[in-house]
Amino acid sequence: RSATPARPLDVPGLAGALLGWMDAVGLAEAALVGHSLGAQVVVEATLRAPARVRRLVLSGPAGDPAARHLGTYA
Repeated sequence: RSATPARPLDVPGLAGALLGWMDAVGLAEAALVGHSLGAQVVVEATLRAPARVRRLVLSGPAGDPAARHLGTYA
């Protein structure tokens, strides 16, 4: 079981967690799929590490950049 983060993760924090997980399991690159808030997360991950993303699929991306905090969706 994962530890509870010290603070709620925002989109950049979730993207960092995704890239960290990819490192931990040895994925040099992957096809990423994101829906709603997840679409923002995979876009952020792609902007940070474009060479690691083979394909990007966005489904119903959340469009409000001001709402890029997980607490907004909870």
